[in-house]
Amino acid sequence: MENKEKKVISKNKYFNVIEEEGMFGIEPVDLCVVVLPFERDTKGLPKALGVLKEYNPMRDGNYSITLVTGRAEGEDPDVLSTAIRELKEESGYDVPDPEKWYYLGMMTGSKLVKQDHPCFAVDITGMEPGVKEGDGTKSEAKSEFLKLSVKEALNTNDCFVPTLFLKIFQYIFGFNMGQAPDNTEVEPAEMVHKLKKKLDITYLSIDGVNGSIVRHTLQGDPYIEYTVREITDDIKKIPSQVDGVDIVVKIAESQIQQ
Repeated sequence: MENKEKKVISKNKYFNVIEEEGMFGIEPVDLCVVVLPFERDTKGLPKALGVLKEYNPMRDGNYSITLVTGRAEGEDPDVLSTAIRELKEESGYDVPDPEKWYYLGMMTGSKLVKQDHPCFAVDITGMEPGVKEGDGTKSEAKSEFLKLSVKEALNTNDCFVPTLFLKIFQYIFGFNMGQAPDNTEVEPAEMVHKLKKKLDITYLSIDGVNGSIVRHTLQGDPYIEYTVREITDDIKKIPSQVDGVDIVVKIAESQIQQ
């Protein structure tokens, strides 16, 4: 990996202001997760999205509509634990069951912020929130968790809301971006679907992995396909079979055409 000279211009307990190759940016000290709660309709598709009306003096009117976010803390054993804790603190929804959670991969919100955020979706269909715990900060005490219709949520100007909404169709409902799904991809076998959820937490975090989907062979056997930008040493470590289910790694068509 290329060594870059980094100069720290200023720092506090939350982030460093840095300069690299004449470009200035912010490097957060702690990893920050992003969480999109959603509710399903009678067909199983999302009907409402959970957002945070967050107190933010940096925005006009001192408020912005955004998603649940939060920093990983020392007692969190992994980023999923961070996401579960932050959801409870900011919304009151206590969802410890990992089967309700979906890892959506890493995302960056700005080219000036040197950090990729682990992103999650969580199914809160039929659940009722408890008391919002909060973290003791003024911002969180003044913030309010809302459930908006999909249309209302997508009309907000936060970039993570529409982006993660698109990702839940790719990672949860099996839609392959740019292609109309067939019924077998929208409703994969339950066992394979659960296995995919567990594997995605590891394999979608590998640099160069674009996404995953459950497909079926001509004989009707389900398998999991990971699309990648290129085959690297880390991607070669993805096994060809887990728990009797075949795992296929395929270079994305958009990369082949370039």
